[in-house]
Amino acid sequence: MKNWLMVFNFVALCCLIIMLTTFYIQLETATTEYDTDRLSKAIEYSGDMAFHYSLASVNSELAYQDMNQTTLSPSLCLPAFEEMMCLNYDMSICNDNLKYIEDSIATGLLATNDGYYITLMSEVNETGEAHSNTFEFNWSPKLPYTIMTYDDNDKLASEIAVRLGSEKWIKVNANNLGITNGTSYAELGSIKTSPKEAGVPAASISLNSETVSRAINTRITNAITHNIDAIAELRSDKDYTLYIPSEQTSSGLNKIDSPSFILIMKDVDFSGQAKIRNAQISGLKVIKKVRVIGYLNELNQKKYCYESQIADSYRVKLKAVAVYNSVEEAALAGFKPDYNCIFNKIDTSYITQ
Repeated sequence: MKNWLMVFNFVALCCLIIMLTTFYIQLETATTEYDTDRLSKAIEYSGDMAFHYSLASVNSELAYQDMNQTTLSPSLCLPAFEEMMCLNYDMSICNDNLKYIEDSIATGLLATNDGYYITLMSEVNETGEAHSNTFEFNWSPKLPYTIMTYDDNDKLASEIAVRLGSEKWIKVNANNLGITNGTSYAELGSIKTSPKEAGVPAASISLNSETVSRAINTRITNAITHNIDAIAELRSDKDYTLYIPSEQTSSGLNKIDSPSFILIMKDVDFSGQAKIRNAQISGLKVIKKVRVIGYLNELNQKKYCYESQIADSYRVKLKAVAVYNSVEEAALAGFKPDYNCIFNKIDTSYITQ
């Protein structure tokens, strides 16, 4: 009888160990998921606040209909992000905590229509010594989106500055520094954008919106990657695990085609058990505001739909009645949905003629 009792106790003990182990694993998993979701939301809210400040400081009267008029200012961007991160984690807003958050930022970038700002580590010299070994984040001057061209001898011929959402360009001749500009890529003709490789001459191309978009996104991707390495080296924190392939953006997965904000974090040790790989990037961009158009159809009935849903229809030009910010406003004004158009795709892209 005693032997059976010992066996029963042993089995019960094994079951208890299994139950406790399972409970501990589930608790750890739930804690990790909670901390990761919290960090992801904290980065999202903080990035949203930073982007709002970069827009609000220079676009207070902008209606976001003409994307080429949208500008970004980096002056309040990082302070807003750091303060919001402190608030999300119940940290007091003091210099030490703000510096603590700043040290967790791998890099940040503000892409505007005609160039981009990127975070740089600059030396703080308050003691007058030659090298203080103390660094802080600052934004770079605005850097243009440029495409290099080469002559038949594979020497640099010129650099062409291009824009997002527009075919305007400025060309600087590498020999005499002469400046020319234009409003269409067709004016540039055929150009060589790279020297020959392994004895094989590079083919000449004509710029178009697709090749320019690819060049801009590749330039931004390379700038972010190189900047992460440079900042990590200054912090004695060289890390080769973060890699952003150029194909990721140039193929359109994360394509930058309007003013945007990108911020990458790492080593977020204040976030508990969060998986930083799952919540390290905050990215926002400006999109065109799609309005609701109220108009009269062929039967003289008051109908509404989003402007991009009926953009190719003659009715918008001939019988447009009013423009509203929401379908609720259109409905209150007596308009009804136009079921011939309301299910069409809403296009938020913008094209500048």
